[in-house]
Amino acid sequence: MQFTSTGATWAPTLDPDSIKCWLTIRDWWNQIVYISGTARLSRRDLVLSAADKDGGAHVDAKLNADYESLMNSNGFGFFSLSQTGELGTFTPIIDAHLVYLRQMGHELLSSPELLELGK
Repeated sequence: MQFTSTGATWAPTLDPDSIKCWLTIRDWWNQIVYISGTARLSRRDLVLSAADKDGGAHVDAKLNADYESLMNSNGFGFFSLSQTGELGTFTPIIDAHLVYLRQMGHELLSSPELLELGK
């Protein structure tokens, strides 16, 4: 979540300094990155759901329930504050799965091993 003077947005963190530790590809791929209620999704779950069911390779009529909950917000969002500090309107975060996918792309492209291949 990024906060600005005009409100907040849900966006990937593309700052190279935002990556705090490096993991093996297996640990990174299988790390749980989304938890909401009983929903638990790893990077692997997100990428494969997007690629295999949500238009990457084809579109399934029925998506994985956890992936669909991330995709459709299901209460995931933020409240704005008025100038007086009072609680404002609730803004649901729609298509959060796309932010997660973009963040994963940044993490991959920032990998020291991948950067070393380019030399």
